[in-house]
Amino acid sequence: FSMQQYLNNQISLIIIMIYGMGGIGKSRLLKEIKNIYSNKNLKIVFITFEIQTEKSELFGLLKIRHAFKENKFPLFDYALCLFQEKYQILSNISNLNITNQKFESIINIISDFIPGINTISELINIMQNIKYKYGYINENPIFLKKIENTDINECIHLLSELLSVDLQNNYKKDFLFLIDAYNIYYSLNMYDSWLKKFISKFNRGFFIIAGRERLSWRGYFNEKEYTEISLAKIPEHKAIELFKINLKPKDYKYIPKILNLTECIPFYINLVIDIYEQNNKIDWKLINDKENLIIKFCSHFDTNIQKFIQILCDIRIFDDFIALALIRDFNLQIDKLEYYNILTISLFNYITKDHGFYKFHDILANNAYIYSNSSYTIKIYVYYFETIFININIYDMEQRQ
Repeated sequence: FSMQQYLNNQISLIIIMIYGMGGIGKSRLLKEIKNIYSNKNLKIVFITFEIQTEKSELFGLLKIRHAFKENKFPLFDYALCLFQEKYQILSNISNLNITNQKFESIINIISDFIPGINTISELINIMQNIKYKYGYINENPIFLKKIENTDINECIHLLSELLSVDLQNNYKKDFLFLIDAYNIYYSLNMYDSWLKKFISKFNRGFFIIAGRERLSWRGYFNEKEYTEISLAKIPEHKAIELFKINLKPKDYKYIPKILNLTECIPFYINLVIDIYEQNNKIDWKLINDKENLIIKFCSHFDTNIQKFIQILCDIRIFDDFIALALIRDFNLQIDKLEYYNILTISLFNYITKDHGFYKFHDILANNAYIYSNSSYTIKIYVYYFETIFININIYDMEQRQ
């Protein structure tokens, strides 16, 4: 109904916050929405990032900018270059050591969407030229003045506003933003102000944000613009219908027991159905106890690979750059081929792949964590945060722990 209002120009800005426990189906819902509206005259943007720390604010902006790297964003790009020269704002997210990582340096971060930059001196020169390189930057003297007079404390908010302005100047279509904010912590909602600013500067836009906790945005947007939807477990009668569609009649007698084991959580229900379809029977050993999921996941690999999987459970996300760095650092006897075998012959068949990353779902990760060696944790988290462009100081991390 809200989408119809939006497309019919009855309302210009809509923000829907979808929240619920891990495994409840938030990411899947966003993908289904994307599929439903893919043939409409909409500019659909599907993006994932964390809303977790102060340093993740700039990372979120860069991910949105990177999604449009073929386009010219003169205001945002100019401001980013200028702020980098004045305040070194990228220095905390660009100290990457992992080979072949997408962004290995400040230059690579910026040159990924501003072509022709190979050295710091070229970056400094282009800052002056960029004002004249694109058409409308000089037609916006107010923004130009804002950019050149902004202090370090206001950088992120101004970049959020400029990114929104540039986007709307690039596209005349209506926007549908699907944001999978897979790590939101209620106590850290202070770090979502950049996203609020970014959205608030749109004249027209439809934004759906999914996360585990709700965002405290009531009062910032009016009631017509902002809606919160809590996703709950599947009603028992619906879960029964799903099992009756996917199980053979001879196995219907097991449905009450399966309902009790899965607790009507969509992720578990889908996992049981997928395994049933592949094995043509119910694997009671696998689903009888949630911890059996991770035991099954690890048991058919040799000791080194089991250790590798357990280490990666700590970071809850699989990516080949992280994986290869961990293999090298812990001197594990696993080559790249075996790493990809892990992804194809294990329970990863049932876990979502998102932009090259395998999200090791919380439900599994919480169980897997039990089997992890805590002595690895600090180094592993450093790898993870570096990979998402956040450089964590090991000493600070030790102090926090």
